[in-house]
Amino acid sequence: YRLAPVQLTAGRVFNISLPDDGRYTLVIAGAISNPDDASLGFDASIITPLNASVALNGEAQGATSVADVPDTWTFALNAPSRVLFDGMNGLAQHWSIDGPYGNYEGFLDDATPMVLGPGVYTVEIQADEDAAVGAYAFRLLDVAQLSELTSGQPAIATIGDGRALAYRV
Repeated sequence: YRLAPVQLTAGRVFNISLPDDGRYTLVIAGAISNPDDASLGFDASIITPLNASVALNGEAQGATSVADVPDTWTFALNAPSRVLFDGMNGLAQHWSIDGPYGNYEGFLDDATPMVLGPGVYTVEIQADEDAAVGAYAFRLLDVAQLSELTSGQPAIATIGDGRALAYRV
């Protein structure tokens, strides 16, 4: 497996994701045109991202451990469904849903409605930079199960805890 060259500069941290288990050789080479010595430090770690399932109308919580290495969640739908992805925690982390009917993306500080067909879906939660690594939470809501607003009736609710208020109209 060959990586594209990485330019090392003072204070730079970078992560490498290798595609398979096994043994690899790490080679660090200086530029032949640079006669100056350089000191560096590095750490090799095995990162095991989360692989779990989440149910429709369920909540999921986790924590990304390194930038650019997503946690993966799966869920299944038996019939076409209107689903609301509600990101509850994880500012600056993004999500994507891939399935038999396409791809959706967003950030964990939003709520996104989708129409999804039957099948198995994969949700990936990822921090794109080191500053975004950390805890996250989301829920997948079946819009058909949401409370319905009645025309002419005032709705009184409290919003908080990062959860979106969602109703059927």
